[in-house]
Amino acid sequence: MRPDVSDYARKLVRGPKDEIDFRISAHFKGREIAWPPTVGSLFKLPPAAMIHNFKKLVKSEHPTEQDFQGFTKFLYGQSMYDTFFGPYIEKKLPAIKGGELHRDWWILARRTIANEIDTGQDRYLSKVSGQRMATKPAPPSLKKKLIKSIDIAYKMWLNLRSKNMPRVMYPHGGIGMIAEGIKDEFLRLGGTLITNSGGTKLTRDASGRITRVEWGSGAIDAPDHVVWTGSIHELADCLDVPRAKVDYLSIALVYVTTKKPITNADFLYTYYGEPDLIFNRLYFPTRAVKCLAPAGKDSVCAEYSPPQGLEDIDRKDLETKVVDGLIKLKHLKREDVEGVKVRVAKDAYPIYPIDYLARLNVLWDKIRAVPNLASVGRTGQFYYNNMALTVCLGHDLARKLLGQPSYWEEQRDKAAAAAAAPVALERDH
Repeated sequence: MRPDVSDYARKLVRGPKDEIDFRISAHFKGREIAWPPTVGSLFKLPPAAMIHNFKKLVKSEHPTEQDFQGFTKFLYGQSMYDTFFGPYIEKKLPAIKGGELHRDWWILARRTIANEIDTGQDRYLSKVSGQRMATKPAPPSLKKKLIKSIDIAYKMWLNLRSKNMPRVMYPHGGIGMIAEGIKDEFLRLGGTLITNSGGTKLTRDASGRITRVEWGSGAIDAPDHVVWTGSIHELADCLDVPRAKVDYLSIALVYVTTKKPITNADFLYTYYGEPDLIFNRLYFPTRAVKCLAPAGKDSVCAEYSPPQGLEDIDRKDLETKVVDGLIKLKHLKREDVEGVKVRVAKDAYPIYPIDYLARLNVLWDKIRAVPNLASVGRTGQFYYNNMALTVCLGHDLARKLLGQPSYWEEQRDKAAAAAAAPVALERDH
């Protein structure tokens, strides 16, 4: 996470927080594989996948395939794709096939507030760019290949044995306390927050500038800036322009509370590729912070992507199948279930077809023509990212609207100033 965003979240989070090890896992063919991998989980991988990935590391090759299927096959091989990546993506995004999904979705390819790919700040894309530009070197000798292989194997072994896991902040009240803390600061500084406001209407003048914003309970005239973070389809409707030819995926979240602690669950969340399990991911909140459930009780959240959309969900059937899956995985017994609730998240995942950027640019040409409008964020940019990257976008846009340099421009200027500063030389005695 960018230091300015990390510091910002830690400063504003509401209530107490912990720093926790960020450990997640993947589950396929009855095996749970820890990530980052441990010594024990490494040997649960298909041998062909281990050999394939090791060869790619030795050759220092980075995949240039544009589609998810080709990208993951390049990195992990056919066996790993057939065992996990292929079945998983079919469950996660049933509306698109792996060969039709752009790899940017999987790698969370970074974008700027102008909704352009940020190649310079995206670690993977900058590697690929450097690989394409570099002159192809002469093939290394057998001796050099052997030395590099030993070096990589040794570093992998050290990494597997290391106790230095990635760490993240987790509030005692749940991850939503970060947003609540930001809201508190916004209100303290004099901002006005209106929620559940109903539909939005935008009025523009002949130049295209937004002159009035209306919502269910009020309106504002002559806004200096309008920042949109909702669905880009709703924005297109407000601007009376054609929608971009892309789709969001809505999901169902099934919350299960239990009378006893959940068993056989050591990770914050786990991805599932098995087709006989209805969920594609399980979240275990108390694996982050124990106090997120009453003493002696527990909870789990199952994520489900309905192939035919939210309208066709049979909630009772979904609840039953989720509990059946939890029992099969030995997380609980049926008599341990205290309650089950289904909640839906509309437009949860932007889905990237191979030509998604071209499709988005058709709409963004219209958005850029509105001088006082910016559409940003996960939903507002049709940008599959995480909370940290979304806060980065908010900071970057705020700096722009205030006429301040971006974070990266600021870092560049600091580095240049430090390099240009005179060096004090000690006098000889």
